[in-house]
Amino acid sequence: MRISSKGKYALELMVYLGRNYGKGSISISEITGDSFSIKYMEKIAGLLNKAGLIKSERGVEGGYKLVKDPSEYSIFEILNAVEDNLAPIKCVLDDDACKIKITCKTYPIWDELYEIEAKFLKDKKLTDIL
Repeated sequence: MRISSKGKYALELMVYLGRNYGKGSISISEITGDSFSIKYMEKIAGLLNKAGLIKSERGVEGGYKLVKDPSEYSIFEILNAVEDNLAPIKCVLDDDACKIKITCKTYPIWDELYEIEAKFLKDKKLTDIL
């Protein structure tokens, strides 16, 4: 499993919102500070919003906020919202990706690795990294 910068920044965004949970909406410029590109973070926030993990609010006091308590978010669901595929190889999640999947001798290793990694990330909650 390789996590892209989208996944890394999505976690950073969610950690910031988690630390400020219950304080209202937070602007993207406050979240990014001087550390991240505002445009890139807006794109990531859009993906998280589309996945229903955060809510965007317009207006003077607009911004982003979590839709549920930080303890209810798994790291897996956050990463899964922004990453194309969390599996170590494409055929683990895409049956059409490989014609020899059924007879492949290495497939069970990749499938087991994905299950271990997914379980680990599903067990880790946002509150574990706040």
